[in-house]
Amino acid sequence: MKLSKITLACALAAGMAAPQIASADDSLEFHGYAIFGVNYEQDNNEIIDANESTAQDDIYEVGKLGNQASGGEFLFLKKFESENDTKWELGVMYENWGWGTGLKQAWAGASNVFEAQPNAYVWAGRRFNARYLQNLNDYKAIWADGQGAGISGVELGFAKLDVSLVQMGLDGINNTNKGLFAATSKLSDIKLGDDISMDLIAHYGFTNNASDAEDAYILAGVIKAWNHKLLIRQSDNATSDVLNRAYGYLEGSRTYVSLEGGQSLGENTSVDYLLGYTATDYDNETDTNGYNVIVRPMHQWNDIHSTWLEAGYSVVDFDSDQENNEAYKVTLSQNIAIGGVAWARPMLRFYVTAGEEKNDGVTDHPVIAGAAFEAWW
Repeated sequence: MKLSKITLACALAAGMAAPQIASADDSLEFHGYAIFGVNYEQDNNEIIDANESTAQDDIYEVGKLGNQASGGEFLFLKKFESENDTKWELGVMYENWGWGTGLKQAWAGASNVFEAQPNAYVWAGRRFNARYLQNLNDYKAIWADGQGAGISGVELGFAKLDVSLVQMGLDGINNTNKGLFAATSKLSDIKLGDDISMDLIAHYGFTNNASDAEDAYILAGVIKAWNHKLLIRQSDNATSDVLNRAYGYLEGSRTYVSLEGGQSLGENTSVDYLLGYTATDYDNETDTNGYNVIVRPMHQWNDIHSTWLEAGYSVVDFDSDQENNEAYKVTLSQNIAIGGVAWARPMLRFYVTAGEEKNDGVTDHPVIAGAAFEAWW
């Protein structure tokens, strides 16, 4: 009897609400990113980098080409449009990076909600959030993935505003509350000239009584000009994410500066590059200064085949008697892609990587042979 009443109530509610329910077609969008392949190295050393023992951060990577773990993120997205012209979407993403498959994102969002801000996007759920990504070193320079809510794309006239409030769970974005929260904000596309713009970013990490972690912040500015980006980031009690203080990030400050960009060298040849510098001032551990440079020349033979050469160098200089950690690598990759530009994907790669890494007094000379596909869609 109870089931019948509940079923009838749901049916009546659905019927009464039908004129207001958003309509959707039968399509289901499929998006994602993936890189999977095989690597052979006789000592099983498939990733070359310089380690900084006092923090977990990817700034010291010497380039991701032929030097990247396999994994992928797979998003299913359903879109709806209401009779009142609001536009909705519901997304679910799963990921696998070699340690099991897990739910990465699950959120709903809507735009054209406010008459004065038709392009503003309001969301709630578990979501990739406030990310600033760098390609050559495969580095999330700023991010705050979490479970919460936010609004993005608010037009202020001189800039667009994004804000969010998210919490961290047991595995970074799960729903088990560890008492760690982040408030994020971003002003983007502030015009400084015809071809120059700037983004300003501020993240603040705080806690409730479930955690005794120190508060943290990130302040950053990004200047974008002529196909180049200059990032200046200052953080306290954090590296690139104010939520990740629960995973051993040490108390103290950190400065990161990077310049990334690309340049055409002819009709079929171009080069991408990244230079980075980081300095740490930890409260109870050895301070460090780090430097890295990555250069990737690329030549397109036709609209299918290309050859890339990537070289990278990284050093971690400890402010103590500890020997520096250093790494370099060179990768030669022959590629087959769906199109004739560097960003065309899917892409098949067949590569050889050789280099050296000296970490904690141990020197290795890995030589890696591999093949992989990379795709985003």
